[in-house]
Amino acid sequence: MTNAAGERDKRTEAESLTEEAKRFILFRGGFEGVLIWSSLLTMLSFLVHVLFLIFADPAQWPSLSKESVYLTSAIPLSFGIIFAILAVYAFIRLRNRSLLHIGFLLLALSFGSLCLQGLLGIAMHHINRELETW
Repeated sequence: MTNAAGERDKRTEAESLTEEAKRFILFRGGFEGVLIWSSLLTMLSFLVHVLFLIFADPAQWPSLSKESVYLTSAIPLSFGIIFAILAVYAFIRLRNRSLLHIGFLLLALSFGSLCLQGLLGIAMHHINRELETW
């Protein structure tokens, strides 16, 4: 009888875990999948920001101002910070952590900090611009 009760406990624990993991419909595979995908999306967000700054040179596109290019490139940086926070949350919620999970967390943290530095740099650019005209 204890075996049947133990199996029921394992089933209810697995069902509650799957219910908790179903909250992240976009990311399959529970919190491990959330960690992996959000780490990769954090990296991709920063790379999109850098590529946008390279290809949207105001000298080549006379209709774009430098400020509009900076503000537009802040969009992927904002998403990168959101994905980095999500990766940290998923890492905290993981029960069994491995070296690979720590690697993905470090990837998310490093590119997340680059996204944060990029947003702060854009903000400082606009603050300095306003102070010059003040």
